[in-house]
Amino acid sequence: MSTTLEKALQLVELVSDGDLSLQQLCQASGFSRSTTHRLAASLVKHRYLENKAQRYSLGYRFLELGEKKKSSLQFTKAAKPIAQNYCERTGETVHIAVLDGIYSMVVDRIIGSRQLQVNAYVGQRTLAYRTGAGKAMIASQPEREWLFFLNGIGRKERTRQLVEFAEIKERGYALDLEESASGVACVATAIYGPSGQVVAGVSFNGAITDLTRERLVELAPTIRACAKEIEKAMAASVA
Repeated sequence: MSTTLEKALQLVELVSDGDLSLQQLCQASGFSRSTTHRLAASLVKHRYLENKAQRYSLGYRFLELGEKKKSSLQFTKAAKPIAQNYCERTGETVHIAVLDGIYSMVVDRIIGSRQLQVNAYVGQRTLAYRTGAGKAMIASQPEREWLFFLNGIGRKERTRQLVEFAEIKERGYALDLEESASGVACVATAIYGPSGQVVAGVSFNGAITDLTRERLVELAPTIRACAKEIEKAMAASVA
């Protein structure tokens, strides 16, 4: 990757959490003012950044590209109406996620009647082993690949996670009790594609005051049924 491209991407990452002035971009990136201005101007020209009132923010081009990527995920077309149905039946918020390296990334979100007040959004990435959907997807991978998702954590925690993955693989669903976010709980399972590979994970998400461990276990057969319906719809779409 060229140095210029790396620098431009660094500017994009810096403004991803909020708008910044040119001076703030210079200070955060360590680039000279002339380099920062030149790169930012190029990004603005191509609509990857916006410059309003002398402050830079992400441009709408990312929204366009995100929608194109979402549309290219064929399983989401089959999953959306089914997830919507289960959301309405249970009142719980439904997340659909995929593995992105060692991360779990939310690619669709249907908000239930008990709207979950949590900072979750489409495109959010969280270490997979700390989310319900992520753990369900990891456990569905060959066991020899599990350690890949646990790189950098301590031996004791790694052992605990490996034991949990084995339990998830056996029972067919994963639980998240405030591991990914304080006050939030979920039950999740993996979604398999027509060729038998794991393509995504689906979960019910809610406040831990509503989704106690007992309630999550009660919902486990329902989330698994949701995944099975999605799998059937995917198979039918390619038949």
